Amino acid sequence: MPTSTCLDSEAGLGHAWLFKSQVSLAKIHGKEESAVSTMELPRPSSGEHHSKMDDENVLHGADYVEARGTLQPSTEYFSRAVRAAEKKHELTGELLVLVGPYIEVNYGQQNTLFAAS
Repeated sequence: MPTSTCLDSEAGLGHAWLFKSQVSLAKIHGKEESAVSTMELPRPSSGEHHSKMDDENVLHGADYVEARGTLQPSTEYFSRAVRAAEKKHELTGELLVLVGPYIEVNYGQQNTLFAAS
């Protein structure tokens, strides 16, 4: 199998998992937007701290668990594509642009986290 096909497959699988995560991410976003618009989010008064228990309950909710369960394989496939390209000396800017918003790429001692804008 040609190398570019392997890299395309890894990146394609990453995008498939990323696409699958969109449903749970949209649910999370909708709930957060709704809570903000109705002021249902816990709002600590000045000097008061937000409860870590509240944060934990939210993070262990079904939508968050589902999102993490689909985002993790996505980032793993993207990382595999980059590692395979680096190993074969075929790492291109095009691949980094494609997967960059989702993974951390290590260049020697410098770690670069690509963030979606």
